[in-house]
Amino acid sequence: MVCLNGVNCGFSRKRCFVAYETHNVRFNTSDYPDGTYTISAEAVDLANNTGFDNISVLVDNTLPVVNVTSPLDGVFVKETVAINADILEANTASVYVTVDGILISETVPVEWDTSLYPDGDHIISVYVTDTARNDAVDSVSVIVDNTPPTVVITSLVDGSAIRDIVGITSGVYDSYLENITLAINGTVVSDTGSYIWNTTEYTEGWYRITVKVNDIVGNYGEDEILVEVDNTPPLLIVNELTENPTLNKPEYSLFILTDSDATVIVNDEVITLINGSTVYSQNVHEGNNTFEITAIDASGNTADWNIIRLIVLTHWIWIQIVLRHPRMKVTTVFLMIKKIMMEIYYQATLKCNLERIHFQMILMGTDL
Repeated sequence: MVCLNGVNCGFSRKRCFVAYETHNVRFNTSDYPDGTYTISAEAVDLANNTGFDNISVLVDNTLPVVNVTSPLDGVFVKETVAINADILEANTASVYVTVDGILISETVPVEWDTSLYPDGDHIISVYVTDTARNDAVDSVSVIVDNTPPTVVITSLVDGSAIRDIVGITSGVYDSYLENITLAINGTVVSDTGSYIWNTTEYTEGWYRITVKVNDIVGNYGEDEILVEVDNTPPLLIVNELTENPTLNKPEYSLFILTDSDATVIVNDEVITLINGSTVYSQNVHEGNNTFEITAIDASGNTADWNIIRLIVLTHWIWIQIVLRHPRMKVTTVFLMIKKIMMEIYYQATLKCNLERIHFQMILMGTDL
């Protein structure tokens, strides 16, 4: 006779006529509530000898309940994160934690080093099996992002001098960008990677430009440069070392002094400076000689100086003056004069002692 918890459930008492006999009884456990049961068996032989045995079994037809609580489905993760799950099962036999189908642990919670995995989507699954071989699984999808954003200020050069209105631009690279800030000396002026900066509204000096970037998971990137605001024109002093150049002595020299970091251009030609100064020399020619000097500092500020030197032909001319007067004989006078920007009139009238004296100037010679 076989009994379940003392209740006969198969094979009434009968005598055994063979030395060994096997009896099978099938139980439909779904007809019984979950719990512990005792199965007992009794056998009697022809001599009324009896044998008895029993075992304890657990009926469990309820599936485990598992819910992944960390990380949440669809979140971004980085570095090391805890994987945990709530498991509702009185008779847990095994727990398996997998990432993309690969076993990483047989317990929860477990620390998962995401740096060992490429950035992108990954599936975390927790499998639970009870002693009755019922099983359950819960899975979440997460996005691994261990790469910080890349940011580079592109429009300005670190250590450069700037002036007037300049554009600040930057290149930002990240797949999961969340926010950008652009600050000048710690004061945020833009929530994008660009800004039009009117430097004339700032005092001259050095300024720190910083662009900071955060992605969704909290990775951080930054670029920073220093620039000098300079809106003051450079010093420019020009002294003439030659007062009156001539065609006989045509060298014309100028002393030029400017800022040590400035560039000087004379008549469209860049000249070499030593500690911001130089002596510039050039031979003049007949006519207008123009000297245009521009100093340009590192910021692009300019200062200008210019002069025009008029050089004319200088020579000695012999002049014959013939004087005629009613009461005097004709008199001829030879004069040697220097022509400097003058016209010689061949007919002129000279008043002398209230009497009109007519004379004629006749060109008699050329350059000596």
